[in-house]
Amino acid sequence: MSAPVDIPLGPLDETRKIFVANMAYSWSSQEIRDWFSRFGMVNHVKLIYDNKQQGINKFKGFGFLYMQTREGHDAVLEYVRSQNQNDRIAMMGRSNVHITLHDEQRRGSGNHQHQNEPRGHSHAAPSAGGTLYQQPYYHSNANGGPVPP
Repeated sequence: MSAPVDIPLGPLDETRKIFVANMAYSWSSQEIRDWFSRFGMVNHVKLIYDNKQQGINKFKGFGFLYMQTREGHDAVLEYVRSQNQNDRIAMMGRSNVHITLHDEQRRGSGNHQHQNEPRGHSHAAPSAGGTLYQQPYYHSNANGGPVPP
């Protein structure tokens, strides 16, 4: 059984990419597309599946949402901010769905510290094998080089 595929409406713009996590395993890309369409045209919903067991694809509860327009993208983020729940919203009967900018947008070009994060803060990131490893986060010194924790 292969994972369901959501076909993009057009080219995917990484600047309109939103990370969505803690979704119910039973949700489909069409249900997610329908829910987010209140903010504007949804270009693509990419759900992440675990296909470790051959022939079985289980939704992992997170994925990416690509909005068609900057206005739609900004409307989603404004809605999330308006909820005052640390990037969490109630969605389709689930009270703590996490929505944030895709990590590359938050980090920009690389070596800098996220706001309000301690120096040397680690982020979990998937390795090539699909497991998580800790990736240290550095910020830059005056010369643009990384400063270790």
